[in-house]
Amino acid sequence: MNNEHQEKFVLLFGQSQPDLRRYIFSLCQNMGDTEDILQETSLALWRKFETYDSKQPFLNWSFRFAYFEVMKFREKQKKR
Repeated sequence: MNNEHQEKFVLLFGQSQPDLRRYIFSLCQNMGDTEDILQETSLALWRKFETYDSKQPFLNWSFRFAYFEVMKFREKQKKR
């Protein structure tokens, strides 16, 4: 990923992070879990950023990733 692409990700993620945090919290109702899931979501977004279509809203795209990370987290919790 080139510097311009990295900067675009950082900007978009930084702008969406508060809404993303609120969305994750609405699904799990625990701030500690929210922060863990947000961290996993940010990594997933970073890894898949090359597939992001800039014609679409970044926040909507990131909500899908957050939802799946919440589901993964819940599965891990069930196994414990």
